[in-house]
Amino acid sequence: MIKVRCPECKKDTYTGMTTLTFQRKGITIKVKEIPAEICPSCQEAFIDGPISEYVDELVKEVSNMHNPPKMLRERGVQLKQVAMAI
Repeated sequence: MIKVRCPECKKDTYTGMTTLTFQRKGITIKVKEIPAEICPSCQEAFIDGPISEYVDELVKEVSNMHNPPKMLRERGVQLKQVAMAI
């Protein structure tokens, strides 16, 4: 990852992991352990473009799987929250 300087705090970032939460089609999708550069002062996370694109694709795939199999639908089961790690 490329080191960046936080535009708000002007502090040098450190390499770490972050979590992003998305709301799509009535479900919460939480993606954990995303590599990022993190500001030690304000905790803002900066994610490289290719990693960001990968996370976007994961979220799209999961939100498209929102419709559970027939067996679960018949029992009233609905996905409300999905968590994943990359």
